[in-house]
Amino acid sequence: MDGIVTYEAKYEPLIHMPEEILPPESLYRFKPRHEFDVFSGNDRLIFGGDTKYTNPEITGLQNFFRFIRTKKQKLPKDADMPFVLRFLRAVKFNNEEALNQIMKYFDWRSKNFPIVLNDKLMDIINTGFIYVFGRDQGYRPILVIRPAKILGFDDSADKIAEVCIFTFEFLIYYLFVPGKVENWVTLIDIGNIGITSIPRTVPSLYPL
Repeated sequence: MDGIVTYEAKYEPLIHMPEEILPPESLYRFKPRHEFDVFSGNDRLIFGGDTKYTNPEITGLQNFFRFIRTKKQKLPKDADMPFVLRFLRAVKFNNEEALNQIMKYFDWRSKNFPIVLNDKLMDIINTGFIYVFGRDQGYRPILVIRPAKILGFDDSADKIAEVCIFTFEFLIYYLFVPGKVENWVTLIDIGNIGITSIPRTVPSLYPL
């Protein structure tokens, strides 16, 4: 996760992932089902690998790249075709808005990365507030969030947000396979917590 996370020396071993965490061999033979894994209703779930795009998507991409040429705008090197298509679909192929959101995204990354994995973040991680637990039948990682675990962290919204972002980046970097698995399932465990006792930090995480 170069450029995404830096580590205090004692946490350096965490950069070496055990094989059981990495995608299983069977995942590389898995063929996503069009109606369940590639699309969910009108929403596309798979963008990378050898995924075939629809004619409207191809036309939309061509129009967008013509648009940025006329604007004499250069995209960051990480803005590849699947990346751009995600943004185009999110804004219903509005070229101006897609370009605006792409540039905002890269600006946000430049200001928030790398995340420093230190004692404060590890204290939150070790509560079990957020973790990955296996995969579903479509090989999507299952992300578990347990708000009750951070009841004592009301003054740590920024650090909790960093832990969430770290976890999301971990999922994408280690557990996704482009063209096979590009999203995850989220389970929120609201056991042992009432609506009035939800930590004040949680609403601040909704934009994530």
